Amino acid sequence: MLLIPFLTIASAGVESAHSPPESWIGQKASNPGGPDGHVTKGAAGGTWRAMQVWPGRPLIPASYIPLVWGGKSWVATEHSHGGQPSLACKDGEITLACRNPWPGQPGEKLAALVFEAPSAGRYVVSASLEAFAWDDGLPAWLRVIRLPARGDDKKESGIDLKWIELVGLKNRARETIDNLTVNLESGDRLVFVPKLPRGFRGVSVTLRNLRIIGTDRT
Repeated sequence: MLLIPFLTIASAGVESAHSPPESWIGQKASNPGGPDGHVTKGAAGGTWRAMQVWPGRPLIPASYIPLVWGGKSWVATEHSHGGQPSLACKDGEITLACRNPWPGQPGEKLAALVFEAPSAGRYVVSASLEAFAWDDGLPAWLRVIRLPARGDDKKESGIDLKWIELVGLKNRARETIDNLTVNLESGDRLVFVPKLPRGFRGVSVTLRNLRIIGTDRT
């Protein structure tokens, strides 16, 4: 009898490419002031959210509140100051504008871009960044955070994957995210949120050519 050895063939995972929408406006653009459209789904299945972080504790899932459509950008209806926090989208570029506490305006005014993984797998993040600071100027940071889909929403269940320091001449800085790799479960979220040192500071951080390449776990 001829014995044929048992062969195991490992199949490669299915790859998907995720990017923010080219244009991101409220579904009721003629009637600003609501969150309709703050969640949008990409062609590859990933979900994007325009969110406020309040209070300023982005490792806690319960801190995330939908931004509302303000006519030109996504803004906050409460805990805002000077137009911050806000998220704007133009030609696929995402600009997050944030501000530190001010006299009579307690708490950080943080805007966040949130990506939700459509399936379990490995995800690789790349982007170019540009920061513009006003008031006390730079430095600033962009935090990249993993929020698990499961767990206690009121506890610090998030994990900082990377703090990207944004330091430049005067008030402008450029940096990159180069192939940041993370394993995600289905429904896990990647968060991009600026951070400022103490002081009367404000910053806008623009993410250009943001690409998240996912490979499904098989």
